[in-house]
Amino acid sequence: MINLAKATPNLNRLTTLETLELLTKFAKQYPRLNKIDYQTLREYNLERVEVTRDLKIVKTLLSTIQLYNDVPADMILAQLTGRLHLENGHLVYHVGQYWPTEYRKAVARVLASALWIYWDYKFNGDVDTIYAELHRVINCSDTLKRYFVRG
Repeated sequence: MINLAKATPNLNRLTTLETLELLTKFAKQYPRLNKIDYQTLREYNLERVEVTRDLKIVKTLLSTIQLYNDVPADMILAQLTGRLHLENGHLVYHVGQYWPTEYRKAVARVLASALWIYWDYKFNGDVDTIYAELHRVINCSDTLKRYFVRG
């Protein structure tokens, strides 16, 4: 849990940079995988690789948002709903099954949603243009496959 109250005096006035720093710190937390929770070392190692991949995706989405310089903090903060949200000055994640495998995915969902909404506004809802921009700026196929599937 990260204490926002210490990071910024007014939670309603977070800048985009402060918002991204907050999400970065949250995502970079040590995942605290516990070998006891796995039947084999192989299962543990597979999960560890997946959790590391989730951080790579978060970093890809963060760098993509930083590339644009004009994604409003409010647009990002508005995606903090459900399990990952602000609560009394803290960024809080409510666990579904197993915190180490979920919290980075939650950050990625927030960032991917904010990016999509930003591009939807910027490109007047033109889905073809949005997907062209996605492929132009995101070089990580894992990110594209997991968070921007074309239906």
